[in-house]
Amino acid sequence: MTFIFTLCKEGNFNPITIDITGVPKVCLELEDTNEDCDVTFYASPGSTWSSNPSNATNYLSCTSCPDPTFSYTGSPVTDCNGLQLEYTVSIPATACDVATSLTKTMLVYPTLDGIITGDCEDDCQTELTYTPDVSCPDIVFDLLNDQGDTLSNNTTGIFIVPSDNQQYSITASRPGTPECWNTEVYTAAPETVPPVLINFPSDLTLYYNTPTDPDTTTANTGYPGATDNCDLNPTVGYSDDTSGLTGCSNTGLILRTFIATDDCGNTSTQVQTLTILDTLAPVITTCPPDVNNITGCDTTDVNGVIGGLPYSPTPVVITVQQFTDVGGAFTEINNVTITYSDVITDNTCPNPIIVVTRTFVITDDCGNFDTCQQALEFVDYTEPEITCPPDNLSVDGCDENDVTVANTGLNYADTLTPVDNATYIALGGTINDVCGFLSIEYIDTIVPDVCPAATLIVTRTFLVTDECDNTETCVQTIQLFDLSGPEFLSHPDITVDCDSIPPYSDPIVEDACSGTNVTQISYQEDTISVTCINEFEITRTWVYADACSNTSTLVQTINVIDTIPPEIICPDDLTITFDNTCVIDTTLGFTGSPIINNTCLGSYDWYYVDDTTGVNTYNGHGTIVRTFFVSDDCGNTDSCQQSIELTGHFCGDGCATIYTNGFLRYNRRPNAGN
Repeated sequence: MTFIFTLCKEGNFNPITIDITGVPKVCLELEDTNEDCDVTFYASPGSTWSSNPSNATNYLSCTSCPDPTFSYTGSPVTDCNGLQLEYTVSIPATACDVATSLTKTMLVYPTLDGIITGDCEDDCQTELTYTPDVSCPDIVFDLLNDQGDTLSNNTTGIFIVPSDNQQYSITASRPGTPECWNTEVYTAAPETVPPVLINFPSDLTLYYNTPTDPDTTTANTGYPGATDNCDLNPTVGYSDDTSGLTGCSNTGLILRTFIATDDCGNTSTQVQTLTILDTLAPVITTCPPDVNNITGCDTTDVNGVIGGLPYSPTPVVITVQQFTDVGGAFTEINNVTITYSDVITDNTCPNPIIVVTRTFVITDDCGNFDTCQQALEFVDYTEPEITCPPDNLSVDGCDENDVTVANTGLNYADTLTPVDNATYIALGGTINDVCGFLSIEYIDTIVPDVCPAATLIVTRTFLVTDECDNTETCVQTIQLFDLSGPEFLSHPDITVDCDSIPPYSDPIVEDACSGTNVTQISYQEDTISVTCINEFEITRTWVYADACSNTSTLVQTINVIDTIPPEIICPDDLTITFDNTCVIDTTLGFTGSPIINNTCLGSYDWYYVDDTTGVNTYNGHGTIVRTFFVSDDCGNTDSCQQSIELTGHFCGDGCATIYTNGFLRYNRRPNAGN
């Protein structure tokens, strides 16, 4: 038979088809017309009729008989806790029974015995089953609560009650049969079977593939269902663990935990892994526009700023605001780094055009990037702005050969000659050009003149060319005058001995402009700084004039010194012999005086000293070493030695008159002489 009815929960109605096989036995039994024919069938959506409870088969006809036709004629059922169905049974005649037809009711609980596919949520319930020890026919079972109230009855002994931990009693009875009476007490323990998550969504990888966050809603990632042995509609919820989003641009893992809960509070969980990746590059929607006809010729124009940003051949990081200020726009939901770098791709001076290609790169945190290029074009038709080095009107010289680096900063040049920027600026010139100059050259011309006017005019023309062949010139005037007197080529200062004073002679004189056409104006000689008769200075002063009346003075200093000492020549060595008187003469009159020769002027002194350490003071024998000294007025000295040997008579103690305190008596004072 087929029952079609409607289940409800909070106003929701869902059609459920219950298929039941097997034929309930008709309760019209002639021998017992008072028999209670209420029968409870247990079924669930999509399941087949089972033999639970086992005595349900007592109410089935023989299965070999033709199937009867059942038809339900009642109103839609809205009670999910027990469905009282009314049906009509038509049974054709069989070998077991005659044909019959009747209308009956059936109480069905759609929560047990099979897989629940419907959407009915019941209260948390449990099944209590009474199995009597004594088998009696036609037993009626009553369900009582803990207060003794009868809640329901049936003939199966199977009751569905709330899982509320309350005590229930089931009483078995058969009228007129006391031995079939019995009562058992049960506790309705909570049902503990957790629900089962079904149709669980698979793990997914989501990408930043649009300018919005990845769609992590369950409508996009999936939502499981759940089944339960008791609850027709377990609730399913979820929670997200986003602690794994540690990568760039908030990428990484989301652990989505689904939890199914039945009416009895039993739960089961399962985790879905969502991998978030960013492979979407930023999109530059507007590149900064090209800029043409920039006045300039190099990358440092406008104080180094071109197109709103300084020129840079290496990447420079800029802000989003800077990118926007120069006319750029982009789309990207995550953080970005913006850089630009410049390359001079075309330099066609003297055309003159320079093109700078500026490349912008926008990179997100995950390394995805987009680029664009901006062209910046420079043009230059402007001559350099220059000022010449100031005129030089007092250069000492006679011709172009005197226009030298030392005198004018540059050598004279009668052809175009290059000069570097640093030298030009050091001479007092200035250059200002939007492009930067390429070269500086100069050329000289001279207007000659001769003494006595003695003036030469050099016109120096500077030519400055920039990188685009724009040129500018300026002129510097250089005047040369003969401002220098003759040059002396001889008679340097000298130092000589007193016997080598040079005689007077004219100096050698030349002039850069007049040559040897010079005239002696005066001469003077003076003796000064006399320190002694032979040491002094002689100054000889000459004054000469050239053809332009420029004069020069030469002062020669002759430093006269006396370094030649007087020459002293000692008398010859001699031997003195004692006689028996023990008397000898060691005076200069007997031993001799020195000879003195003096080269320079002035007087001198001489004297002598005897060294008697070589004489035996007991017998008077030995050698006297007599040293003669001479010095002149300038402190120059000379010396010589005479050896006097004493020998002869051995005096001993008998010659005491020869000795005084152990020394020979002789004249030790020097005698003066010239």
